[in-house]
Amino acid sequence: MSTGARRERVVVTHVAGRIGDHNDRAMAASPRLAAALARRYDVEPVVIGSPRPALSVGWQVELDAARDELEALAAHYEVLWAGSAVPVTALSRCAGALATLPVVAANRPDALVVWFDAHADLNFPESTPSGYLGGLALSGPLGLWDSGLGAGLGTDNVVLAGVRDIDPPEADLIEGAGIPLVGPGEGFAERLGRVVDGRPVYIHIDCDVLEPGVVPTDYLVGGGLSLAELTPGGRGPRPRRGRRHPDRRARDGHWGGGPRPATRRPVPRARRRRLSRAGPCGLSRPWMG
Repeated sequence: MSTGARRERVVVTHVAGRIGDHNDRAMAASPRLAAALARRYDVEPVVIGSPRPALSVGWQVELDAARDELEALAAHYEVLWAGSAVPVTALSRCAGALATLPVVAANRPDALVVWFDAHADLNFPESTPSGYLGGLALSGPLGLWDSGLGAGLGTDNVVLAGVRDIDPPEADLIEGAGIPLVGPGEGFAERLGRVVDGRPVYIHIDCDVLEPGVVPTDYLVGGGLSLAELTPGGRGPRPRRGRRHPDRRARDGHWGGGPRPATRRPVPRARRRRLSRAGPCGLSRPWMG
């Protein structure tokens, strides 16, 4: 991230392809979001993939089917980072994080991933109650299972923001790894700001972090954020200098300061083994998005 006064180069990316979609709705909506972002930043969007009918099958089949798009997205992010560009990415499903977050971790190990979402997406293949690929979107970059797209993100480099629908194995992991959870409610932006504490951030926003009815989503999880709460929370603490990097529904973003080493807290092996043996947890939820 630059800290100078030069104008930053924003690159808007539209992932148009199928990346674990369980229906076609978000693939139909993401071009509109990409177009709006492109107008805002006065750029032409870079398009990755093309829409294909949703499969709505298990995570492994979905991952294999999406691999071309996900690998192309990861390679694109590497190019953006090499060119010091600011990524603003519109995509249909959180499974895109399997491709983007390992690149973020490799290039900015000091960055904090702020995960605005109704769900933690920290399930394992062995413990997922729904089998939905999006429910594994954050655990893959944390190295808790092998997606084939890389890992490297430390648990000390994640904060869950607005998350409120958490499966029991996810709750166990959050507690055991000490992942900060900033739930909805009074003083949300202030509480989140205290956790971020001036660090550069990469922001992921899934629309279901909002209260149902604010924007259309596939599934409804009550007790979400209002737009008024999300705006200051998503903006984060104002940097003294540097830049911000957004990404789609996921608008993943970044504020810069100078690099600083990140301390990574691994999940204890015993806890990994116990979670990997866990069966369905009773709170079955399909992907939200």
